[in-house]
Amino acid sequence: MGTHLRYGLGLVLAIAGIGGTGCIGGMFSEEGAPPLVPPPGAGVCPMDPDAYIGGDPSLYECPEFWVCEDLAGERKRCFNPGPDYPDGGDWECRDEGGTTVCRGSDFPDGGGDGDWDCERQAEFVICTNDRPDYPDEGGGSPWDCWFQDEYRICEGGDTPGYPDGGGDFCFFPTDGGDGGAVVRGGYRFETRGGRDVVHVTLIFDEAFVDNTYGTNSSDGYRGGDRGHTFRDLVSSDHAEVGFADGSGREVLRAKFDYISPSDVASGYDSLGATGGDGRMMTGDDSAVVDATSSLAHNLNELGCVFTEDSPGAGECPGWEPRVIYEMWIDAALFGAAGFGGPLLEYVHASPSRTDDTIWVEPGECP
Repeated sequence: MGTHLRYGLGLVLAIAGIGGTGCIGGMFSEEGAPPLVPPPGAGVCPMDPDAYIGGDPSLYECPEFWVCEDLAGERKRCFNPGPDYPDGGDWECRDEGGTTVCRGSDFPDGGGDGDWDCERQAEFVICTNDRPDYPDEGGGSPWDCWFQDEYRICEGGDTPGYPDGGGDFCFFPTDGGDGGAVVRGGYRFETRGGRDVVHVTLIFDEAFVDNTYGTNSSDGYRGGDRGHTFRDLVSSDHAEVGFADGSGREVLRAKFDYISPSDVASGYDSLGATGGDGRMMTGDDSAVVDATSSLAHNLNELGCVFTEDSPGAGECPGWEPRVIYEMWIDAALFGAAGFGGPLLEYVHASPSRTDDTIWVEPGECP
């Protein structure tokens, strides 16, 4: 039985539901539904700048993220750990006829988001969403969906596709290394600044490099007792990424800055493909709509301005220890062929906990 991670269309920009509940009893429970154990990777919401870089992803909604497993007869079962709810209150929900119906005691804050229609029926508030998320773009007839505890679960036959609004990828050392991926990531299609974009995220393995430095540096960095310093991250660290269209043709390549001096309040920011250690290599820089990094998030979004020693335990709740690059590329760049994927030849960090530069090749994510 295989397990597959894919990402649906759109970024979860509004984190609307904290602590919403699924169908847990009464007429809204799934009659006779057996308790199912979710596959690995289905426990929390990943890959969103708000729900992923720092914080506790288990608290957030991510209705477009699904983890799927193969069943007999070319069927699939997909788990979503953060279903959409009318708001963050207590709701009992079910799926029926392509519509999600949720029952609660109070009207949702602000009347619910744009996908929900709510009305009071006797002592209950009933909210309906006739455009619920499915593991693929089409949704509807191939999928039979229900709620179990905090999960929304969909099963499908007739060979429904895996979620096709995005994907995941892994890159491995060309020399084999220890067998693990040195870069994991994913991409999704969304809108940013009024433009259709491809949102690409690269996550470096913490055994290669991380966001610890100074007295709280992880061990194993080249330089022995010197360890890892904040200046190391500021000087030379970058990610060189190419972007291919659906035919495999590379249409843009750039080096993306990790962190550099800037005029923002913290004094440091990620300067994308046009500043610091970033630069355009091929293509037009206007196609790079935005870029950031996890360290920029730590310093500027969390407000944890630690530039000598990374925070110790409890000093900055939500501090993201992993080195993560994010970039938003204009989808029009890929034309009719569509987005084909990121192209990485190497990863670099100086110093790293292994080799400063590792040549990589794509492979199937474990």
